[in-house]
Amino acid sequence: MSARLHHKMRKAFPTGARWYRKMRKAFPKIAPQLQRLEELEKLNREIKRVCRAIEVKNRIERLQFEKQGRESRRHFERGFERRGGPPKSRAKPR
Repeated sequence: MSARLHHKMRKAFPTGARWYRKMRKAFPKIAPQLQRLEELEKLNREIKRVCRAIEVKNRIERLQFEKQGRESRRHFERGFERRGGPPKSRAKPR
């Protein structure tokens, strides 16, 4: 059992040694689930880290656009708005 998980268990049930002994006895049965939980938490941490990095990148980009001037930013965003959605109205062929 990793130290992190161990700490979590102790934190979740801070009821002293007796509970802990029982838990140790039951541990082999629930070990696989705990292992999976730990792996999922690791993945979750990784995902959160990546998301944070993306958010930071987006913030930096936004600030750069603001520095560049409002006008160019408006054009940039218009490009994004046009993706998908109903087709633009074109001149009707006669």
